[in-house]
Amino acid sequence: MQSKQGSEKRGTVSWQGLWMKLRHSEQIMVKQDVPHAGQGCIDKHRLIVALDGSGSIEIDASCYPVKEGEAWLLLPGQSCSFYIVSSRKLTCHALAFDVYREAESEDGEAITLHRTTLPFAGRVTCLSQPTLRMRCGSIGEAWEQTDARTDAASGADVRAAA
Repeated sequence: MQSKQGSEKRGTVSWQGLWMKLRHSEQIMVKQDVPHAGQGCIDKHRLIVALDGSGSIEIDASCYPVKEGEAWLLLPGQSCSFYIVSSRKLTCHALAFDVYREAESEDGEAITLHRTTLPFAGRVTCLSQPTLRMRCGSIGEAWEQTDARTDAASGADVRAAA
């Protein structure tokens, strides 16, 4: 899969000064074909991690096989659909995030962040599948706890809504 910003060469990409802010985290259990999954976060970068099973992922009308332990980095605006082989399942974890690049003021006193786009997308190589599963689980748990704290801090009474 080619980068949407193909003018930069992979060797010249710098991670220095990049900040990433997590905006959404969810586990997706695909038991049947799911066209256009994750469209609620289409304006964000997304990392889709295949935790269990196999199938295929369609990104911008191109289809790629997906198996356990693989991950895909999507740029803002890229559409995404999941497909599975009948009677199988595919469990993925989806992380949506914004990317910012820092810029120092001329006097070096202040740092400002400017929203940017990663210069590449596509399949990401993962070295340790058990560690990947554990990390996705930890991120998902932390995300749910943050949501619960935010609801409590805003004064929302969850019991009243039930």
